[in-house]
Amino acid sequence: MTIIDDIAALLQEVDDEFVPSLSSRINVGQYAEKIARKATVFCIYDEGILCAFASVYCNDTEHKRAYLTMIAVGKRYQGKKIGVNLLKSSIQHLRGIGISTLHLEVYKNNNRAIDLYKKVGFDIMDETENSYFMRLQII
Repeated sequence: MTIIDDIAALLQEVDDEFVPSLSSRINVGQYAEKIARKATVFCIYDEGILCAFASVYCNDTEHKRAYLTMIAVGKRYQGKKIGVNLLKSSIQHLRGIGISTLHLEVYKNNNRAIDLYKKVGFDIMDETENSYFMRLQII
């Protein structure tokens, strides 16, 4: 299996945790390929199986800004602080390459993710009817 296959498999596993489901909004396979090819992907494997990943677009070097596009934790690994640790490791890497802010968008009904982001230090900067736009000052 490739990293694309691993990402797609994990996204399919947690698909029903997104409201609306991820697969109802995007082609999961194509999204996995986009992430693998265009983002910096931080992965945690357990016995050869991808159990969690975070993907970050780090291409706004002019403004030293990155965008967290996805964080996913497999169902049997949830509740074990893997998401927090993965996010903290990602932030350390971004700090090391000179990124000053990390941005993300999260659905308002995704309370677990919002709690995770707030725990790490993200603040809500703006909102729409359905989403919050959050930012973390890294440097």
